[in-house]
Amino acid sequence: MGKALSATEKVILGCLLDGSSNKDIACKLGVAEATVKVHIKAILRKIRVKNRTQAAVWAVNQGIFFSAGEQAPTSGQHRQRHRDERFADTQGSA
Repeated sequence: MGKALSATEKVILGCLLDGSSNKDIACKLGVAEATVKVHIKAILRKIRVKNRTQAAVWAVNQGIFFSAGEQAPTSGQHRQRHRDERFADTQGSA
């Protein structure tokens, strides 16, 4: 990776991971949609990807922190959480 992501860029990257639109991100951050676009372009340049989908995949693979104390789950953590949820569902129906 080139330059490090700013705190705002990390939050926006987290929003991309959630599938948020530029408009939704702008509302969440209280900025103009054009500002979000500028941040997204900077993110893409810094992490050397071509689009927001690739950026989201990169974030998952890197385990990027999106906000204080919050980290994107690794694929193994995601699979374990899914197994835990399925197990809890089977316990409730017994």
